[in-house]
Amino acid sequence: MWRIVVFKLIAQPALTSLIILCLPGLPPLWSKSAILMAGLPGGTSSFLLAGGAGRWAQQTSSLAIVMTTTCAALSLAVLLLML
Repeated sequence: MWRIVVFKLIAQPALTSLIILCLPGLPPLWSKSAILMAGLPGGTSSFLLAGGAGRWAQQTSSLAIVMTTTCAALSLAVLLLML
């Protein structure tokens, strides 16, 4: 489960930053907005999509939503300071 949290809150904003570096004409406000949005916690759509995969997928996605939302309080504060 911790891999999902690390990927969503750390790796995804880092990958977004790398992609933005390849787009030189992007305004700074848009760049920062994209990085910040990439660091937001997982949404409920993952829970709804997991419904077709079975109960274990729903449990995993609901736990991932709770964990990313809880950890995002700290990670978003750090991300905002870095931007």
